[in-house]
Amino acid sequence: MATRAILVLAALAFSAGADLEAGCVPDDGSRDLKLVHVVVVHRHGDRTPISQKAPSYIQGLEETAFWEGTVPALDTIEQVGALNVDATGTFKLRDLKFPNGHLTHVGASGMRAVGEALRQSYVTDLNFLPATLPADSSHVVRVRSTRYPRTFQSVQNLLSALYPHAQRDLAADGSGGRIAIASMNKTSDFMTGPSEERCPRLASMNWKSGKGETLPEGIQRIAQRAQVNEDKPHWELVHLGEVATCHLAHKLPTPAALSTEEVAQVQDYVANRWAGRLASDPVLTALVIGGFMEEIVKGVDDALATSSPLLQVYSAHDSTVLPVLVALGTSFRGWPPYSSRIELQLLREAASNEVFLRVKFQGESLNVLEKGDAREERSVLRRWDEVRQAVLANKPEDWKQACAAEAPAAA
Repeated sequence: MATRAILVLAALAFSAGADLEAGCVPDDGSRDLKLVHVVVVHRHGDRTPISQKAPSYIQGLEETAFWEGTVPALDTIEQVGALNVDATGTFKLRDLKFPNGHLTHVGASGMRAVGEALRQSYVTDLNFLPATLPADSSHVVRVRSTRYPRTFQSVQNLLSALYPHAQRDLAADGSGGRIAIASMNKTSDFMTGPSEERCPRLASMNWKSGKGETLPEGIQRIAQRAQVNEDKPHWELVHLGEVATCHLAHKLPTPAALSTEEVAQVQDYVANRWAGRLASDPVLTALVIGGFMEEIVKGVDDALATSSPLLQVYSAHDSTVLPVLVALGTSFRGWPPYSSRIELQLLREAASNEVFLRVKFQGESLNVLEKGDAREERSVLRRWDEVRQAVLANKPEDWKQACAAEAPAAA
């Protein structure tokens, strides 16, 4: 069967999944459940602006000098990376766009706070992870990052707080206590989110520009004041929002003198527009994030089969976190802030040996595979087999063929 047909059938299967009540149980402590595996997908910490230009704004020399001062020194970066190892050396690269798009001191601190929170939950409160990282850490934690300095540095700071130097078994020869951070080439990595280089077909799906779409009245006023290009309003609003957010976080004047409320309004519009597009089009969701969802499912299945590792951590972007939340069928529609995290907790029931999934975002439980108005007000756990089936329903036979510039013809 042609890939297009498979994608359409997958979309229908995803939309017509089993009724919520049939596939879930209340998350009320009434069952004997044991935590057996955890997956964390997080956005990097606070960073300098990626864009040097935005509607009605061009970054000047003064701003560039300011942003340079917000980035940790290389010796600090190397120190944090000594036991949290990026074999590619990407974590300390500074390209021609430096200091733009780099983790700040604030971002590094925020990611250490995430590591501390994970240690409190999974080491201290739940006694799930060992208090001391063994010399061979591979059975405890497995880590992957997208290949950007800011995502490597983010997870390195997280790991340095999850397992500080004193809580690592360095072995007699000092060779232990290291955590390897895997990565892959950006052009083939689904974890980066939407990429027309990886998936040329996205260019024909109007996911980026928003040309011809009617902007809400409040957003239209902001767009006019900021001189947003009418041919690509959505993408320019993305740039405007990201630059303005960075400026607000560091108390700098915003492009077009946007207020805090107006920046939030832009970010909410961009997030809701993007999440809405994904939620209404499972084919688009598959092309954007399906390969990474497949990776998550495989990682969970392998860990459940072998009881190793206990924890998997993925260091990524807002363009990863939001599509993952949509692909899981949650109702979340906001823009994921810096250092935000999804936690997938896999719990095995003693009596039935069934595995259930609990999803948390920023520490709050979210129900998964929700369908339109059929939403549970109480927190529920979903059977893992049903989640994996729904997620893999979006998988084409051949990602390369599905992502070709032209949609595959029907057989």
